[in-house]
Amino acid sequence: MIKEHVDTTQKLASLRQVRGAITCLHSGDYECAITLAHAAEGMVPDKRKDGKPLFKLMRERMPDDDPNLFSNWLKHPKGAERARITVLEVVVMIARAIHKFVWHYEESSDHFELFQDWAMLHGHLPKRIATRAAPSSD
Repeated sequence: MIKEHVDTTQKLASLRQVRGAITCLHSGDYECAITLAHAAEGMVPDKRKDGKPLFKLMRERMPDDDPNLFSNWLKHPKGAERARITVLEVVVMIARAIHKFVWHYEESSDHFELFQDWAMLHGHLPKRIATRAAPSSD
């Protein structure tokens, strides 16, 4: 059913984008999954007194790597004409969005928890990227 409009917030929009990214991952639409997850990550403020979002930790530990390589390639007409996007690239981008959401809002969702379980089961994540927090209404 198509709605005439939706009332939303940055938090809700980010949550919905992550859910959409997870759906796209499972349907094989990797480009959409990366784009949605990157947008979701960008919507969440990165200001808190403690800790850092996963993206910032990645930049510190891998300063020579570009963690936004595929998301930037998907948004801008630069670089090679073709690319191979692996499931791991998609999982990492979704994990970044989930980690930042849980880190900032201190709450999770069933979709986030199920995604982490799936990613660990399939060897894409060695452990949970965000501790279980109070559930968010999805």
